[in-house]
Amino acid sequence: MSVMCIYGTLNQGRVIVEKCGDPFDAEEEARYAQLNTDLEAFIRANGGDRAEKIVAAWGPAAMREYIKAASASVCLPKNYATVRGMAHGLVSVSGAAEVRSKLRAPRDPMTGFCL
Repeated sequence: MSVMCIYGTLNQGRVIVEKCGDPFDAEEEARYAQLNTDLEAFIRANGGDRAEKIVAAWGPAAMREYIKAASASVCLPKNYATVRGMAHGLVSVSGAAEVRSKLRAPRDPMTGFCL
């Protein structure tokens, strides 16, 4: 998965679980904050001219705007179960370690697949 996609999934997932009444606990929130910082730093260091556009489009501020416009259908079980699993999985101890492992070597943050 591309770093850009991980960044977007992390931020979008966070606002969706909050909207649906299942926010990150304190430990998950701390890991989220550090991952978000690490991902933004990677994107800015490796994204060239596109870096700020990526951060603006997929960062926390953009996702807060996204969720304001999202319908309640994001919380329906058929939609929400996958998002909840991904969001909480990314900020789990093992998920956060896996994300950090993808930030060890410089590369284009847009390289790789996205969901």
